[in-house]
Amino acid sequence: MSKASKTDRERLAKLNDQDIDTSDIPELGEDFFLLAELRVPAMGSRKACIAHNDAIAGKPAPTKDRVRPS
Repeated sequence: MSKASKTDRERLAKLNDQDIDTSDIPELGEDFFLLAELRVPAMGSRKACIAHNDAIAGKPAPTKDRVRPS
């Protein structure tokens, strides 16, 4: 079992892009993109699924007459 993360995710979520120090990360040059390859997972491989919390809880799906509360 892995250890719990000590990352302060709430503080990070509030940061603007300009407030994040990326000076220790080198920029990607032309050669990186020239050598980059697009890799598409093979059929039947694991797939991600995004489900609304109501769906996970077993509540009925929204219809034209019934909408989920925000």
